[in-house]
Amino acid sequence: MAASVRTFAAEDTRPLKVFFQLECVPGGKGIRDRGGIGEGFSREAALWQVMARVIDQGSRLSAVRLAQVHAAGDVLDMKRGFDENDLYDNLSWLSQNQARFVPNECEGIERKLFEARRGDKKPKLFLYDVTSSYLEGEQNHFDEYGYNRDGKKGKKQVVIGMLCDESGEPVSTKVFGGNTQDPKTFESLVKKVLGRYGCTEVTIVGDRGMIKTTHIERLPEGFHYITAITRPQIESLIKKGVLQLGLFEEKLCEIKEEGVRYILRRNPIRAEEMAKTRISKLQGIERCIEGRNVPWLSERASEGVGIEGAGGGKGKAQETEAGGVGADKGGVRGAEDRER
Repeated sequence: MAASVRTFAAEDTRPLKVFFQLECVPGGKGIRDRGGIGEGFSREAALWQVMARVIDQGSRLSAVRLAQVHAAGDVLDMKRGFDENDLYDNLSWLSQNQARFVPNECEGIERKLFEARRGDKKPKLFLYDVTSSYLEGEQNHFDEYGYNRDGKKGKKQVVIGMLCDESGEPVSTKVFGGNTQDPKTFESLVKKVLGRYGCTEVTIVGDRGMIKTTHIERLPEGFHYITAITRPQIESLIKKGVLQLGLFEEKLCEIKEEGVRYILRRNPIRAEEMAKTRISKLQGIERCIEGRNVPWLSERASEGVGIEGAGGGKGKAQETEAGGVGADKGGVRGAEDRER
């Protein structure tokens, strides 16, 4: 039987009071007063779902039970009760109204919230990145097999893009099919910034390999980009003589080539990480070789067979004091040579 919020006995309203303090913007008006996410029950249900996620990340059913504990109906002035089915319907309503935009006719939730927070001050810098989230079920419009950042093999997933302003505050999100490659999400981002938010002079910061040459060539007038180039791109520029390894120092170095500015700097922290990675890989290889050599030496020792050394001589495998199998210097080296 579905749980339902019918009576609103308050056990603890403190989390909601804190939330309303955080929700308020300069001027003393919050999202509810500005009508950023609609009117009536749809707005209040959406606000409660946001609050429930902040208080305790759980299912729609748990959000209903949480509403009873925290008197959500009283605090949000809801005129009716609700159950988990109402909250699922509310998620559909949010999805339908999130990005809907018809000039002079209909403004989506994202645009309303954007204007409520920014006013006439348009951002000139946007930060963009994507992630993925795997799914346990099969019934999802966007679920596909793709590059799984969660490391969950055999699980379908969705790809999620997030756009933030210069201060890192989210402006927009969009869900893509789970097999969508990162660069393919970039073009829809440009259209969103230009059309929905009306920005005409912006710089978009994207991850390494996300902003491709084809995207750059199609950028509208006034749009710029900042990204990191890939290792093959660096190697190509070095071969062409555009870059030299000696330019990568701790001080910033700038080079202009064919209308592109390259900012170079040696990252000592990253260099140290890479050195540790190389040492770790080498140690792993040595452990693997040693693990394979021990059974091989044991087998030869049991057969009484000599072990050919690196210099062409033979070294005898011997029992060590610890009970294991050892060999003289030439024999061990020869065995390792063969394994390599």
